[in-house]
Amino acid sequence: MVTKVGYVQNQNLELATARKAVAKPFPEMVEYSDGLWHCIHPEWLSDQLTRSLERLSLETVDVLLLHNPEYFLADAAKRGQGPLSTVRDEFYRRLQQAFHHLETEVERGRIALYGVSSNTATGAPAARDTTEFERMWAAAEAAAPGKHHFRVLQVPLNLLESSAAFEQAGAPSLLSRAQARGVAVLANRPLNAIRGGSILRLAEPVRPEKAPKFEFVRGNLLALEREFRETIAPSLELGGGVQADDLFAWGDRILEIEPRVSSLVQWEEIEAHVIAPELGKVLKGLDNSLGGELAERFRDFRGRYLRDLEGLFLAMRNLAADRSAGRLRSVRSGLEAHLEPTLSAEPLSRQALVTLRAVPGVSAVLLGARSVQYVEDALAALALPKPKDPVGALAALREN
Repeated sequence: MVTKVGYVQNQNLELATARKAVAKPFPEMVEYSDGLWHCIHPEWLSDQLTRSLERLSLETVDVLLLHNPEYFLADAAKRGQGPLSTVRDEFYRRLQQAFHHLETEVERGRIALYGVSSNTATGAPAARDTTEFERMWAAAEAAAPGKHHFRVLQVPLNLLESSAAFEQAGAPSLLSRAQARGVAVLANRPLNAIRGGSILRLAEPVRPEKAPKFEFVRGNLLALEREFRETIAPSLELGGGVQADDLFAWGDRILEIEPRVSSLVQWEEIEAHVIAPELGKVLKGLDNSLGGELAERFRDFRGRYLRDLEGLFLAMRNLAADRSAGRLRSVRSGLEAHLEPTLSAEPLSRQALVTLRAVPGVSAVLLGARSVQYVEDALAALALPKPKDPVGALAALREN
């Protein structure tokens, strides 16, 4: 059993803000943004481990990972704090302090091992939020010389993000250095590659059935938005500088978004985390404030608008799937020459997983279980033969 500590969100954020409100805040809390704080101070670690053990009905977890401690570095960069060497020294002081506490948790029998999950452990050395494995190891040595339990590192690793498998600035690869120290490496995001600022899923995109034509459904939406501006907006009384004409304008706004969408996952993120929350806020506000005949007219408009907006979403999903498929063709092409013939006909997702499993120094490949089909596809990859030259395959895709 592996658990993580670091993020302060939702109920944990309520706990932290309540402590702050009575002038008893958790020490060294990083207030990164609204809704997202972060902390690896011993007091927070102790509290969160206790809660995890209670939820899991366990006395001991096998591994506790500090989850993305680089938020401290990112926060310092955002606030313009520096110089960088001073910020990094403070970061590793905090890390050593956390490791020292985790050694006491090992002694208490509440954890067996500990480690770090960092999205920036493979980052460029000059980047302000990059974490360094060697300094993590040094922090563990300082916390418990010669007898520490820092034994796990989780980093991003997939076909397109493979820095961990290669030399960097003349130093041996992160995987080889971790392997030499006896540190297990967990490959994170094996099928979600970040390339060009967006996520590309390394699996064949699932296309919507019967997606309408983009221009057709956008034309319908524009007509409805014009109807709203002419028949409902003039009767609305809105405060705070909000313009009624701007409440429903996705027919035009989609033209600003569409050229920047390069993959299906990217569009799904925009749909779920940008459009849906904004639209939901507008709908809720109008549903709660309108009455009488105006409310009836809005309810009629609302149903027709949501129907056509869903049609626009389907059209965008289809378009985004096309773009994903185009990008994946180049990935398959670069991978093909390095795979055995028995693997060439397998889905790209299985090819990706079996390649990562074969990379020296990778202890485990982490994969979510979001659906039965997703799990079955991954299980099928376990039965496939490993490629003979997985690092060569990664190298080919780096150059692609």
